Amino acid sequence: MAEIEKTNVGLDGPGSGMSAAWPPEGWVTGDDAARMLGVSIETFRTGKWRWRTRLRSARCIRRPDGRRSNIYPVEEIERIRAERAAMAAEREANRHAPFPPPGFVDRGGAAALLGIGMSTLNVWIREGRLGYAGTLAMGPNGVQCRVYAIEELARARQAMTAADAARRTPPEGFVDHDGAARFFGVHPVTVTKWQREGGLGRGTWMDVAGGGKRRKVFAVAELECARKQMRAAASRPTAPEGYVELHEAARVLGVHPGTLRQWECQGRLTKGRVVPIPGTSARTKVYRGEELRRLREEIRIAAAKFPPAGWIDLKEAARRAQVSAGVWKRWCQAGRVTGGRWVTKPTGGRCKLFDVEEVGRVVEELGRDHSFFMEPDGQGGWRPPAGYVDRGGAARMFGVAERTMVSWQTEGRITCGRWARMPVGESGGRRVYPVEELCRLVGEFDKVGRPYPDADDPGIVRVPIMSWSKTRFEAIIDSGDLPLIEGKRWNWMPRSDEDGAVVVLSAPAGGQTPLRRIILGLRGPLWRISHRNGDPLDCRRANLIVRNVTEQLAHSRKRKTVAGRPCTSRFKGVSWLEKRGKWCARISKEGVTRRLGNFDDELAAAEAYDEAARDLFGEHARLNFPDGVDARLEREAELLPGENRSATHAAPGAARPADARAA
Repeated sequence: MAEIEKTNVGLDGPGSGMSAAWPPEGWVTGDDAARMLGVSIETFRTGKWRWRTRLRSARCIRRPDGRRSNIYPVEEIERIRAERAAMAAEREANRHAPFPPPGFVDRGGAAALLGIGMSTLNVWIREGRLGYAGTLAMGPNGVQCRVYAIEELARARQAMTAADAARRTPPEGFVDHDGAARFFGVHPVTVTKWQREGGLGRGTWMDVAGGGKRRKVFAVAELECARKQMRAAASRPTAPEGYVELHEAARVLGVHPGTLRQWECQGRLTKGRVVPIPGTSARTKVYRGEELRRLREEIRIAAAKFPPAGWIDLKEAARRAQVSAGVWKRWCQAGRVTGGRWVTKPTGGRCKLFDVEEVGRVVEELGRDHSFFMEPDGQGGWRPPAGYVDRGGAARMFGVAERTMVSWQTEGRITCGRWARMPVGESGGRRVYPVEELCRLVGEFDKVGRPYPDADDPGIVRVPIMSWSKTRFEAIIDSGDLPLIEGKRWNWMPRSDEDGAVVVLSAPAGGQTPLRRIILGLRGPLWRISHRNGDPLDCRRANLIVRNVTEQLAHSRKRKTVAGRPCTSRFKGVSWLEKRGKWCARISKEGVTRRLGNFDDELAAAEAYDEAARDLFGEHARLNFPDGVDARLEREAELLPGENRSATHAAPGAARPADARAA
């Protein structure tokens, strides 16, 4: 509402501010104005009432009793009442008039005419793509809503279609993917193959109509250059005598050209010669024919023995089960097929092999479980048949995680599972396990799973590990720590590094709390626990040592690779300097690296690192020669009999550590 003018004088003129009559002639109070408009005084006074904002001539004057009050002109109240009556009459007339008006449609009708959803229509209007946002019209309930003229809608759709077609047309000097195929006179799939092999550029992305979608275009000039190169390659002369060109070599061996480059890096194939391609600025590689014949013979011999006895590939497994390869993959994902393993093929690729016995079991289940169905659970889902539980329920019975159940089943420890199909009309299934057989297995596990005192040393308690595969093994703890582990099951968690394996608490939720942390009561990643004698099964307190992150890094093993490449030295803190022809020794602590010198002998550099590590890290140092140089060399000689490992990384003429000096 407009601000009410405040005054200390009446409407009759200056004076004491008292009017001769109240309210003055031609004016009404708020109560009278509310009665004239047919609303309550509360509605009239609140700012939510929409007509209140039109009362711009209201005045605040002093009443005869000395109080101030608002008064309103009668003419303005009458005008507002007339406007309200006209709006009511219009609403009444619109209530009987057809809606939408002839030649118009509402929002739903507009979306139906355009063949899109209402959400898409809203997006088109909001983004201005349609170009016609409709008009406002009074609805039957007196509320304005948006309607669309059919003719205007059709014209807007035609204009939008033309604009989309113009945007989809590549710019001058460019063609799309299909245009590139027509340019070369090949199938579009061939163009994609040329791109994948590197014979054709990747093209340029261009925006097209339709929600920010893009398409790829190719410059005609680049296609001309590519065609010239292809013609030159087609007329390329044969490789020199005794050599085979890169793509021809890949075709002979039945692999991708990129595989030959990988074999070069791996040392499986001798590095080829780079030669120019006549008529172009490009180059290619050629390989010795005898080298390729040798490699092809190796692949042939290896392929004759692949897959190994007792194993078949995915295609053969699906054929025996009389299903497609896609169905067999879904069975693997659902857990119906277990025991597969990834192997490297003779050509260097990766594939998955399956045990013949496992495939036979799956084929047998196809007949055995033909009428074995899941049951409805009454809540719209499915449950295992009576007397069976699913994998999650079986894992809870053993007190382990589901992935442990999968591991046990893969290892052949759990063989009682069978596949339960969904009823007709439903897809899928689930592996279920008989409760009676699981109870028997749980009882057997409990017999061997309880800790017991050592027969030779009463101060030691032996803790059986539940996740053994072929041989049973146990952890040992102090007898005083027995209350910390009673009633719990323990699993073995191997790791890639040699001393990374650890005994962990078996939990259905998948939590893996190491036994050594439970013994010492440590939590959080700031502290690391290691075993003094290197045996992860020895969890006695005297054998456990606590280190911080810096001390743990100092005690870490020598890395085998750096940035994906093998290390030049087998000793920690030692590397080979190619330019100087020396062995370099370095040591780091808290991000600061110190050079210890360059040496002619690798063993001398390793001993220099050990000496610096003792000073910096003390008992936490990981030494190259904890028992001396001779003991280390003897162990290496036992691992590789007949080879002198001490000279494997030594430079020519290297001296013994005692005679070598820092360069």
